[in-house]
Parts: sequence; C-alpha cells; structure tokens
Amino acid sequence: MKSNYLLPFLAVLFFSSQFLSAQITYENAITEDLGWPGIPPESYPIAELEYYGEANDFSGGYQVGDTVADFTVYDFQGNSLTLSEQLQGDKPVIILNSSVSCIRFRNMFDSTVTSQENLAARNYLYSHLDDFNWVFIYNLEAHPSDGNCPSNCPPVPNLDTAVTQGPDYLYRKYSMHNWETHGTPYGFNFTMYADNPDNSIYNHYFRRAFGLIIISCEGIVLNRGDWANQFIAFEQGFLDNLLLDPYQQCEVIEEEEEEEEEEEEETVGVNNNFEAEIKMFPNPAAQNIRFDNLNGSGDVTIVDGRGRIAFEKRNIDLSSTIDLNDLSDGMYHLTVRSNNQVIYSERLIVHSNN
Repeated sequence: MKSNYLLPFLAVLFFSSQFLSAQITYENAITEDLGWPGIPPESYPIAELEYYGEANDFSGGYQVGDTVADFTVYDFQGNSLTLSEQLQGDKPVIILNSSVSCIRFRNMFDSTVTSQENLAARNYLYSHLDDFNWVFIYNLEAHPSDGNCPSNCPPVPNLDTAVTQGPDYLYRKYSMHNWETHGTPYGFNFTMYADNPDNSIYNHYFRRAFGLIIISCEGIVLNRGDWANQFIAFEQGFLDNLLLDPYQQCEVIEEEEEEEEEEEEETVGVNNNFEAEIKMFPNPAAQNIRFDNLNGSGDVTIVDGRGRIAFEKRNIDLSSTIDLNDLSDGMYHLTVRSNNQVIYSERLIVHSNN
C-alpha cells in the first residue's frame, strides 16, 4: 500500500540531520557519499532528468581511475545495499544500471533472443553468478514502447521518443519489482535496487541507459562499459583476469603482500632492508611510475586485461622511472622479476587524464 507522506521534504530534512557521515571503510579511499537518509518516501518526487549530450555521447560518468562515491540504495522490500560494505567482500563489484524497457537490457535476459552478442553475455553472466558481486541499479526507462534508445536521448517526460522516468519513488519501486517478477522468457536471477529520487547514482556513475562500472576494493574504477551486454560479451578476458588475480579485502591484500615481499627480499636480495615494503607509485598512473625500496636490475612486464603483453623491459635499473606513455587507459598487471624470480606483482591502473 502506498504510504501517505504529507510533508516529504520536511521528512527528508529530518533524516538528513541524522545522516552526517559516510560509511568509509578504507583510509584514502572513497570520501564522498551519495546515500539517502533512510528509505525515500514513496510519494517523494523524482528529480528532473538532466540532459547529458547528443545521442551516443558516452563521455559522462566515472572514468577509469576515478574514485567513486559511496551510496546506499533500497530494494522493493526496503532492504538496503551500501557500496562500501559490498567492496569489503571477496568478489569484484560490478554495478549495472537497469532500464527495464531498454531493448538491450531486455534482450540480455530474454531466452528467446539468441544473437551472438546476447547469447555470449547471457551465458557468461549465468555461469558466473557467484564469481562477481553483480549490483543492478534501476533508474530510468528508455523508449518504453519501441525499446529503441541510442543512449543520451533528450529527457522528455511524456513522450516515448526519449529517456523517461516516473513521477515518484513509488513508480520506481514497482517498475523494478514488476521486472523481477516478470517470468518466462526472462531469467533475472538478481535483486534490483532503486536509484534515489535525486538520480544521484545515475548522474555520477552512468549517464547512459545500460552501462556498467567495475570497481576495486579501494573504490577505484577498473573499467567501464557503455553497453553492459557488449562489455560482458566481448571483454570476457578482462573479467576472467580479475578472477585469476585473487580479489580479497584491501586489508588482507596489504598484509599478504607485505609478508610475501619480505620473503622475496630475503631470498632474492634485491633490497638489503628486510623491513622495507616495496611500493609502486603513483597508482593510478598517468605517464610514468617508480618503485620504492627496489634497486639493482630486473625485468618489468605489464599485461593487459586479456593477458597480452603490453609492455616489457629486460635488465633495467629498477630504481629508475618507467615511461608508460605508450599504454592506453585501463587496468593492467605489472610483474617485476630478478634472477628469474618474481619479486613484485601488482595491479596497475593507467589513467592519462586527457
């Protein structure tokens, strides 16, 4: 039953006074919070959808290397999901925005659609249900009748020629609930969470009808897809690489790396100070990187998300600066070897800021 809120704005102001700090888990990680002060009233109006450029303008939203903002959202039953809590798990977090009427979204879960792209994306998704933390955020509709939206369509509220959205939070709740209970031929084995009435998650994370964002445990964007179905279908190498590289809590990674590095230093002898921790900086990197507490010579290899060698230098001075100008923006994995032994291994994010 629809709740009766006579003064929704005053209610939100009341909640806001109690919602003063973000749920920050890691030092030097996410510092902004887009969360809503409690479950939004069902009668609370949805903010006007902003216009973010011409059709197929995918330039908006978080980019690779950006640190995202925290948020809290709610499902149909009122259960909450907070991003910073999800990042503490042992699975890579993938956030997808959901436009129920978007033909790309529907085709991805429609068992009768067997095109190569949709079939590949669907099969990968269903075979990796438990390998990733899939988070679906519902926010808007894309051409509700004909299902044909090129992307950043002009936000016209009452015409079926653009991106549209309902008038209040109740509409948003029941739209995602109806999709979750749609049944055959759609197989949707996930929970949807409604974007908050101010559209803050759509405005920061997506600005496109069916995109995705992959986030590290520190809240840094590792990769993004303009169309989720295309990314899952054609970037399976990148996704598989995330699973091959153990993804654990940030604290656990730091402790394990420190122990491993101390052992490697004792056996390889690259650094005479066994208590020193090898560090690569900056990361994300724009043009070059350096290492702390590494000296002597060694081999540096950088592979991309598909496991292909993107950079390789042999017998170089490990205390020197390494030029990354030839690498495209994205996530890589760097390995340093000395005397044919691995002495350092770390994910590297390249973000040129251009």
